[in-house]
Amino acid sequence: MKRRLVTLAIFLLLGAVVNVAVAWGITAHAEFNETSLRQTQETIEDSEWPRVVPQHWPPVRTAWDAHAFGWRVRRFMGRRLDEDRTTGQLEVSEHFLVDIYEVGWPSGSLQWETWLDFTISRNPQVTTSYRFKGQPARTWWRSGIPVSDQRFGFGSRSWKGLPIRPVYFGFAINTLFYAGILWLVIAGRFALRRHIRRKRGLCVACGYDLRHADHAACPECGGLLPQP
Repeated sequence: MKRRLVTLAIFLLLGAVVNVAVAWGITAHAEFNETSLRQTQETIEDSEWPRVVPQHWPPVRTAWDAHAFGWRVRRFMGRRLDEDRTTGQLEVSEHFLVDIYEVGWPSGSLQWETWLDFTISRNPQVTTSYRFKGQPARTWWRSGIPVSDQRFGFGSRSWKGLPIRPVYFGFAINTLFYAGILWLVIAGRFALRRHIRRKRGLCVACGYDLRHADHAACPECGGLLPQP
């Protein structure tokens, strides 16, 4: 019994390692650019901010869900417009975004997120400004392990990391899935061989023909014979 539990723990650990490796591989090669996101996005109706946001953020204006093989992105956006009172023209627009990424296969198992709070002015002499007041700290747990490769950037701003934060249900499902595959590849063939040998009346350890043997143990390898 103890040996079976140890074997189970080892395969679950190996399944978790493969699970993380697959999720990181998808993260490294997926294209999280605006074009790929727009191609698969679906509007989320009646949405709210998925996290506790700073008090100065407005309600969610639009939200959508984009997905492809091995990844999913949910974007929540708010916007505040400031107009010139004399002309009625738009002068400044404030934008607020929370993006939540999930990667993994067959289910999303790891996640990370990015927050943006920026202002765009119609005045060409005023550059886009970013604010971080009230936003959660950019930790590896929340934002993933930073990746410095330039091809992972969006413009000049990197927005990709290797996630370490689990999606608990998806992580469990994927771990069991990969542990099962590893068991079939590594241990399953030995179990199948022992089953076939037992059905044919052979020693499960060495394959010696025991159909006419009346010994308590295999005369070839000394292995104990199964009880009828």
